[in-house]
Amino acid sequence: MISVLDVLVAHFPQNELTPQEQIALREFRQLSEQVKGAVATIKWPEQKSITQADVDQLIEDLQSLARSNPEAHRRLVDQLKRAIAAEDMRKVGNQDVPGV
Repeated sequence: MISVLDVLVAHFPQNELTPQEQIALREFRQLSEQVKGAVATIKWPEQKSITQADVDQLIEDLQSLARSNPEAHRRLVDQLKRAIAAEDMRKVGNQDVPGV
């Protein structure tokens, strides 16, 4: 629907618009760009790199969880250990492969 309106707006004689209509048209174009950006983000989300701050926050959250819910803490720590071990094993298995 936005695409159809974009086409109509592009072919509309803008010199015939009142100042208020020109403002409305400019606002529509801004909205159209925002919608396109939101759709692109949903279709192709950017891969966010994990930062040191993310790791620090995870450690802090796990420490807090250890105090409030030791069982849940143990499950999550065990899950992380398994995932790290599996990744280490994958790397060891691919040592002969260049670029891995």
